[in-house]
Amino acid sequence: MDLIIPVFNRLEYTQVCLESLLSVDHGVLKLRPIIVDNGSRQRTRQYLEQWVQRSKSSRLDQALLITMPTNVGYAAAVNEAIKASPEGEYVFLMHNDCVPFDGWADELIWCLNEHAKDDAIAAVPRTNYANETGICVLDLRKAFEAIKPPNKDAIRVEDIGLMLERLYPDKAKMLGELRVASRASYMPEISSFCMAVQKPLLVRRPFDEEFWPRFFEDKYWFLEYERQGCVCMASNWSYVHHFGNITTDGPGFCMIDLFIANQEKFKNKVKIMNEKPSHGK
Repeated sequence: MDLIIPVFNRLEYTQVCLESLLSVDHGVLKLRPIIVDNGSRQRTRQYLEQWVQRSKSSRLDQALLITMPTNVGYAAAVNEAIKASPEGEYVFLMHNDCVPFDGWADELIWCLNEHAKDDAIAAVPRTNYANETGICVLDLRKAFEAIKPPNKDAIRVEDIGLMLERLYPDKAKMLGELRVASRASYMPEISSFCMAVQKPLLVRRPFDEEFWPRFFEDKYWFLEYERQGCVCMASNWSYVHHFGNITTDGPGFCMIDLFIANQEKFKNKVKIMNEKPSHGK
């Protein structure tokens, strides 16, 4: 099953994300990472090339690296990955500033299968950043204090566990409390920071690439299907740490301006959508 991760620089976060994939227990699923290098700088490109080679000897399927000459945006990067591998029932999307916990993937797919009768087309995990779990978001620099790598190119798989211990000193208690809750619940809206989604629906209706470089492409995509009665589920037993707002952050980007511009674009597109009849899946 494919796992699509677009990457645009932010090497230190990308390392933490990808190295964690080599050690975490994904469950019974065999995942194939599709990494989309969205015009990153040389250091990040080199790391991605090396990581793809190392993934051959891991519990993952052989990773695929797609290299874009420039930053085409999150939506276009996902669309390119879908074009490269259109087959399959489900696909995972993940931002390059996420760290999944054991069992995350199995639980998302269970959620979709269990609620297929409810027209569930996407499922998202619980997280520290995108919903209220009571966990504080920590800056990556503070997490690095737990592992003190000699340089940012030297993060090891075993370092990820130390980092998570720093971020989640009461991890077992937190996960235990989540498991007291119902295994799944309905989500009012979608969030592609990490989600499992029915792949044929992304093949049929790709993300709108006008939402460059990101923001609102996932919500606009889901809105059309929501009008047809489809729903998004929250998998309460799946957990993914999300550093948050890292995917396109950095020099040359003003996150607030990008958000406001795409929010206005979203409102205009929704207005036009609402004036048209809804079509079936």
